[in-house]
Amino acid sequence: MKLRLYKEPNNNPEPEGFLKLKKTPAPKFYWHIHHDILVELATEPIESRIAFIKAHKPKNEQALRLRLLKPVKGALPQAVVKAGAELDKSDAEYRKSDAGCRKAYAAYCKSYAEWGKALIANMPAIEALHAKECPNCPWDGKTIFPKQTGKDGR
Repeated sequence: MKLRLYKEPNNNPEPEGFLKLKKTPAPKFYWHIHHDILVELATEPIESRIAFIKAHKPKNEQALRLRLLKPVKGALPQAVVKAGAELDKSDAEYRKSDAGCRKAYAAYCKSYAEWGKALIANMPAIEALHAKECPNCPWDGKTIFPKQTGKDGR
């Protein structure tokens, strides 16, 4: 059995509202934030995790999860504390850059929609230019492979 010591980063999008979560005022370590990680740094107020457990975890798991979820009181090894501080700093930078990325993507989607509208509104002129610049082109408005049937369905 492989013991999971920490939550590995992944390429999955964060849950909706992730960037709206408040950061913890200061880095704080907790026992059992997740069922398969012994100790980890809280990256949001622990009340958010408690609310998530109550709303989304199986009822038969909630009491145990909530009983074991508690702050570390003793002194963790200095290397762990130092690495936790770096993790907290990186988390803040990630949230800031991710928010910028999401804003840029929203602007891209808006621009792409405008591009589509402009194409539709100007298609007669575009098609006339295409006919002039690409004589004998098989384009039928959908593909350059019209009326072909083969293994790939074209």
